[in-house]
Amino acid sequence: MQYLGFKILFCFFITFSAIFGSLAFAHDGVTDKDVLARMVLMSKMATNMKVIGRMTRNTAEFVIERAEEAFLENARLSDRTPDTFLKRS
Repeated sequence: MQYLGFKILFCFFITFSAIFGSLAFAHDGVTDKDVLARMVLMSKMATNMKVIGRMTRNTAEFVIERAEEAFLENARLSDRTPDTFLKRS
């Protein structure tokens, strides 16, 4: 029975590594400025969501000013998001 558990865990680890490893390399060396603009915008949004997430999970001190700043920054970024999907020549 332990062998089966190890086998499942090993398969999960390999699958997890393959998926996230391929995602890490998928954006490596991007030269298209439109794609790069979207990546930068989404990365900034993700950073703000991580700040908020850590505060809600109590892994970081809740500071209302920082939470508000992160929410407002994401609101500004979300206003710009549709423009980043317009193709520029």
